[in-house]
Amino acid sequence: MALQVEFANVIARLRSVERRVAGGLDAYAARHANYTHDDHLCRVGFMSTSEAAGLRDELASSGLGADEVTIVESTSGLPSWLEYGALPDGHGVWLRGTEPGPLIPTGFGFLLRGPASLANRFSSVLTAQGMTIESSPERVAGAIGYTVRQDRAAVALDVITSGGNASGFWAMREPERPASRFVADLALSHRIEEILRQEGGS
Repeated sequence: MALQVEFANVIARLRSVERRVAGGLDAYAARHANYTHDDHLCRVGFMSTSEAAGLRDELASSGLGADEVTIVESTSGLPSWLEYGALPDGHGVWLRGTEPGPLIPTGFGFLLRGPASLANRFSSVLTAQGMTIESSPERVAGAIGYTVRQDRAAVALDVITSGGNASGFWAMREPERPASRFVADLALSHRIEEILRQEGGS
């Protein structure tokens, strides 16, 4: 797999973060809302190079060397252990010597608008696809929170109703999810989005 990159990106070797950062990969991922990873690398993105440099330096102080963590920007060169290129869904980086495969996007989740009726039937639509729906604490004012699960994957889904002709669906990563579940959770999010689009979401 490859990691989509935008602006300033701190790219680190997955196993190095797990071994050397206090609390391991789960603690590291929990501290960064836009954390993503593939089979070999993890990414945290920033709008500014100075913020990215701060995280890189933090990881270096934990013991990661120059062959384990770097900053990737569109205008910067790459270390020898990374490759960068254009893929069907955008630009990404991957560990040199591995296949790029599917692109892991920088963001997790989606925001869709749908007909009002979809808010009443989304649960039956998703359960018909083998998913389970659980009520969750409210995360957004005016929304009803749910957790959608399938196999070992989970996605937070807020359903927003306005009392009019429309409803909204906002999917995001479940708080405190282990980093090891990221790829499975992302795949479930994509599947939920696909199903809701088929049912009139856009």
